[in-house]
Amino acid sequence: MMIERLDVPAARPRPSAEELDARMAGVAQWVEYGIQHWLIHLAESRERGIINRFEVHDYSGFTGASWPQTYLEGLFEIEEDEALIIETELPERVRYWSFLVTNDLFATIDWTHRQSSLNGHQARIDADGRFRAVVAVRDPGVPNWLDTGGYLHGAIQGRWNRASSAPRPSLTRVALEDVRTHLPADTPVVTPLERDRALRERRMGAQMRRKW
Repeated sequence: MMIERLDVPAARPRPSAEELDARMAGVAQWVEYGIQHWLIHLAESRERGIINRFEVHDYSGFTGASWPQTYLEGLFEIEEDEALIIETELPERVRYWSFLVTNDLFATIDWTHRQSSLNGHQARIDADGRFRAVVAVRDPGVPNWLDTGGYLHGAIQGRWNRASSAPRPSLTRVALEDVRTHLPADTPVVTPLERDRALRERRMGAQMRRKW
């Protein structure tokens, strides 16, 4: 589907030097504001002790792009031989949900080439109806791995969109070698070959996604 505007000429006029100057100044201001805003946000989260646990931000009473949505947010801190296990029940009704990891500047880890995010369509749900994922630097060989891209600290963000409830997930810090003792016995083993295939499919999906 496309929308064509008919009340203006098809050819767009060339922007003036003044207009370009104003736009470029706005871009620089936006970049500077964005960097400062998120660095402050991360620092405040650290001061509140939101480390290896989730804080719930309910935007259901607001209007705009975030409505009606609940954000789950926290910082993660692990060692290379450790992992965090996310565990949560799912809302009975939910239009969309996802979890992702960012670096220590709040920039999402490269989701095209790494499995740094999972949504309700991509994730594997366990037989008991719960979602469990493993945040780790190294591949733990499970379907719901959230790859930190080599970062030992950063942020985790989740969201429930148009959901009947807003469960708060738990985060459990464990040794990487002990991950499977904290997961259901029927959790599949993902081999390196299977992971490579999944990442190729992920990259293909990103390439085919139209960006406006």
